Amino acid sequence: MGRFHHGDASEPVDDVDLAHLELVVAERLGRSEPFLVTVDDGSVDGATSYWVAEDSPLRFAFGSLVPESAIDAMRLRIMLDAADGDHGLHVARAA
Repeated sequence: MGRFHHGDASEPVDDVDLAHLELVVAERLGRSEPFLVTVDDGSVDGATSYWVAEDSPLRFAFGSLVPESAIDAMRLRIMLDAADGDHGLHVARAA
């Protein structure tokens, strides 16, 4: 399990999910396109949203190495499309 750090906040995220999120952030911010990321634990009250922009203090801390073969191009495309949408990108908080 890895961690998505945004400023002083830190969210546990599965390493493979985190690797996909890292690529989405790199793609969007590489084009100077800020977006909303919501980390959700599946409960009614368990979501936290973060505005991700070029000046956001971000860090991705992986619990284990994610092989390149674990990156799913279709999943990445779906996540990029979600980041373009009105509700932003939702990722699952790891247990």
